[in-house]
Amino acid sequence: MRPESSRYEPFSLWIERREHEVALVVVGELDLASADRLEQEVAQLRAAGATRIVLDLRQVDFIDSTGLRVLISLRNDAKRSAHDLTLVAPPAAVRRIFEITGTRGLFDWRSDHTNRQSASAPPGGAVRQPPHRARPADDCA
Repeated sequence: MRPESSRYEPFSLWIERREHEVALVVVGELDLASADRLEQEVAQLRAAGATRIVLDLRQVDFIDSTGLRVLISLRNDAKRSAHDLTLVAPPAAVRRIFEITGTRGLFDWRSDHTNRQSASAPPGGAVRQPPHRARPADDCA
């Protein structure tokens, strides 16, 4: 159980379209309450023709078993459909779930997400506003 005094960001998703890929920036807790939304957003991106998807998890505060299940499901769908799904690693404390469950090796990881300064949280933990080309996933249809 997480301490009440801890501050977690509310769950949100941001989409950034680039020349050869689409990045989905995930913020907050990836858990029972939010995992379905991530799964739906990736499905919409795939339906729109995206074949290279990057899930940027650097601003994720927490991943529970439901969040991990969705990530594994998205990975399996990507393998079956022969499209790319790459994860940008979350903070070390959050990354631990992949290590203790033995699932780290299942994913393609990107340690350096070039041209992604907007996803880095500035000092003090506040989330930077995404650049003008990024928009909340809810606005993408």
